[in-house]
This record gives sequence, structure tokens and C-alpha cells, in this order.
Amino acid sequence: MTIELNALCLVRSFKIIKEKMTDKLYSPGQIAEKSGIYDITGPSGAGTGQERTVVEGEPLPPTPEAGQRYRLIRATKHKGSK
Repeated sequence: MTIELNALCLVRSFKIIKEKMTDKLYSPGQIAEKSGIYDITGPSGAGTGQERTVVEGEPLPPTPEAGQRYRLIRATKHKGSK
């Protein structure tokens, strides 16, 4: 029973982590598909440690350096969302 519960918790945790972060990269100026916290990534796709909060339907802001992109790391809700 304990092993089954641990396995179930692990699966649920994995699903939550997977929902929070995606591998899809977005370009500056692209319209945000979801409200959330976006990590700025370098040209190789590695995170820079810089983040921006963007509202769904708004364009992603310019990045500090050329060649950088965005990755959604945590989807959020705001008062205007459905």
C-alpha cells in the first residue's frame, strides 16, 4: 500500500511540474498564449535567471540581448482571465 501511494504521489508531482514548465520557446513580440512567468533563455536554450511576467494576449517584451527567447515556467491566472 505504501509503495502504491508513493508511486501515485510521484506521478501527480510529475504532472504538476510538467504543467508548470514547457519546452516551447517564444520570441520577443510574440503574443503570450498564457498568462505567466516566462524565463529568458539564451541562444542555446539555457535559462539566464531573468524572468518576466506576461499577461495572456499581450506581446512578450524585448529581451536584454539579441538571440534570447522566452520559456513559460509557470502559468498564472489574473482577474481578467476566464
